[in-house]
Amino acid sequence: MKRTFIADIAHDALPYLDPLNTYEHAQLNELPDPAAVSWWPQTAGWWWLLLGVAVCLFLVLRKCWIIHQKNTWRRDALIELKAMEKAGDLTQLNSLIKRIGLLFFPRRKIAGSNHTDVFHRLGLTLTQDQSLLITSSTYKCNKPINPYDDLFVIIERWIKELPNA
Repeated sequence: MKRTFIADIAHDALPYLDPLNTYEHAQLNELPDPAAVSWWPQTAGWWWLLLGVAVCLFLVLRKCWIIHQKNTWRRDALIELKAMEKAGDLTQLNSLIKRIGLLFFPRRKIAGSNHTDVFHRLGLTLTQDQSLLITSSTYKCNKPINPYDDLFVIIERWIKELPNA
């Protein structure tokens, strides 16, 4: 009597499990690779988010540009003040202070006031000697500035602390 093994039954019933069955094995193809995942957003919500971020970025940059433009007068005044300090020239200092005052107040309030009133209205606190030095230097020849006099430092700090015009 012939003995049958379970392996023989399994081999007859399921020939495709035979590792040596090369015919079926040769017909197998490799699975294709999936399509590459795109970096672009697939849904409309991402496009709206991207548009919102772009608009916000535009508004922030525009606000920065406006602030930069509003501070142009301050940068120009500081450059002019540094040039006066370097040259030791006080003749244009009164004119510079009045031009800055015209940015904040109407012409009639600045042009029709005396110098100490203009300085007070603009919030520029000077001693009486410094105020007299500024106002009289417009009509007199240049006199050397005392190196210990911190007039230019006071005016520079005042210009930097003024609000945007």
